Amino acid sequence: MFSKEYFKYLFRSKKYLLLLIALITLMNVIGNQSDGIMLLIQVFFTMVLSFAMPMDVFYHVHNRKAVDTYFSIPVSRKALMVTGCVFSALVTFFPAACAIIRNTLGDRDISTLLLLAETLLDCASVTVFNSVLYLIGNNIIDGVVMMGAYTFMPLAIIGILNSFVYSYIAGLRSIEFFEARLLSPLYMGFYLLDSSWNGNIDYLSLIGLIVVLILFSYLLYRSYVKRAAERADSQSTQFLSYPFVINFYLISCLFLIASFYNYNYGNLGIFVKDYFFLYVLLFAVFVAAYFLYRRKFYFNYRLPLFYVIVMLISLLCAGVCMKYDGFGLSGCYEKAKGKDYCTISAWVDYHNGIYEYVKEETGEDPQYVQIFIEVGGDDASFHPAMSEKTSDLIEEIRKKAIDYFYDDRDDLSDIGVLYISGKDSRKYYQYDLNEGLDLQTIVEFAKDPAVTVMIGTYNKEYQLMTDGSLRVSQVYEQ
Repeated sequence: MFSKEYFKYLFRSKKYLLLLIALITLMNVIGNQSDGIMLLIQVFFTMVLSFAMPMDVFYHVHNRKAVDTYFSIPVSRKALMVTGCVFSALVTFFPAACAIIRNTLGDRDISTLLLLAETLLDCASVTVFNSVLYLIGNNIIDGVVMMGAYTFMPLAIIGILNSFVYSYIAGLRSIEFFEARLLSPLYMGFYLLDSSWNGNIDYLSLIGLIVVLILFSYLLYRSYVKRAAERADSQSTQFLSYPFVINFYLISCLFLIASFYNYNYGNLGIFVKDYFFLYVLLFAVFVAAYFLYRRKFYFNYRLPLFYVIVMLISLLCAGVCMKYDGFGLSGCYEKAKGKDYCTISAWVDYHNGIYEYVKEETGEDPQYVQIFIEVGGDDASFHPAMSEKTSDLIEEIRKKAIDYFYDDRDDLSDIGVLYISGKDSRKYYQYDLNEGLDLQTIVEFAKDPAVTVMIGTYNKEYQLMTDGSLRVSQVYEQ
């Protein structure tokens, strides 16, 4: 399954390319830049090679003359495939390996070998993955387009989800990127190497890369060994080529536009009117994509029908999310408790009793008052757990913020922010506030030893003590 002769041929035929790669790598490694910059450059170079090498090694499948020549030589297709992948993976691995060795020079421990092994696994997985993408098309241009289209699909999915989450689910600003790392071997590789560099192993990414290597090796076998030579230099008609890619990105763009239909629009008609030009432009791009796919002008009733159906579904989904409070997802989170970290910052209007309280306690007439409440701290071991009363107060504020999020907010303004972060989770929630905190509420917060309440004015900052008194903590220079 591995051909030494073909490997030697690849090495000889690409010696100038290999020499160029070696020179760029060594110039970077022995340069005067910091290790961090050197690593960044080498990782970027490795990523570029993970796309370039499959295109260079498997270019013959998209060339009618070359494919006849390659498939007629006395080397099995399995050997051509395996040898080509091994050669591509090793060339891709070279810059990253040099960077790791340079950065860990003098460290003779198992961690360096582990990093090299993980990097080789990453390079092999990405190489096989990109090779499969390149073989989806039937010509060089289509192969390159497929590599780019499928590589950016995870980003498109994350972008759509984040847009809907931000628009329709109170508290969630985004979906954390690390949760979507399994969508691409590139992202899994970055997470694996980053965690290993810091002394940990991301076993989920490690297992994910092994699965990608096994699964896509089989798909590459089906795409290369079973490939009909007649496909070279022909139109890419396979379902996973242009038809799927065009429709996927159309659906993504329509749902992205629909996510802008939020509480600032009185009805759907106003929204469609505001985004009419964008919808027309997207339809024109949709038709042009099919023109490029078929290499001739193509238009029938199914294109506008499909476009309108997806557009209506996306707007319906947005409308349902808006009407039913994000399908109730905003209220499913557990309330803050224990050693969760929370902050509340808010401006106070002139009608609030806190103004008069500050004036009476300090003798000054504040031009404005800002409240900052901190529950716990970044390091939970140094802070006591919040009381049940504090937990209930935060939950009450959070529920009011959720109700505010799903109101018609044309005439309302945000005057504060509630931030909640769990100690055992990377997730965090952030809510906009439109109701000021009254004096009784902040005094209740101040009674809890786990809470710090700061009151800021134009020229001073005070800490509200547990007995309700104010103590100057900072004076601002005027």
